[in-house]
Amino acid sequence: MVVRRLPLLVAAWLATWLVAWSQPAWAGPRGDIQKRLAAAMESYDLLEYETARKLLVSALEIAKEGRLEADPLVARIHLNLGIVYFAGLQDKAAARRAKSIAT
Repeated sequence: MVVRRLPLLVAAWLATWLVAWSQPAWAGPRGDIQKRLAAAMESYDLLEYETARKLLVSALEIAKEGRLEADPLVARIHLNLGIVYFAGLQDKAAARRAKSIAT
């Protein structure tokens, strides 16, 4: 009896697994922010400072839309934005503003 049900159980398990893994999970605005933050710092490492700045600014916009202004992740974005402004774009005033917002 168990032998007859085995193919049915395997098929049910396989169908469940395919449905569960066929669509990527959405992590919400926090996940989008983390992805943009990682991409921005990768751009910074590749000396693409303007691209890094744009990614960090878009991450801040996502945080604002998602009402995550008080999240510690936003402070990290501001700190990284200050680094991009200071070391990459040579804008000391903007770097100071970004750092002061982060702290």
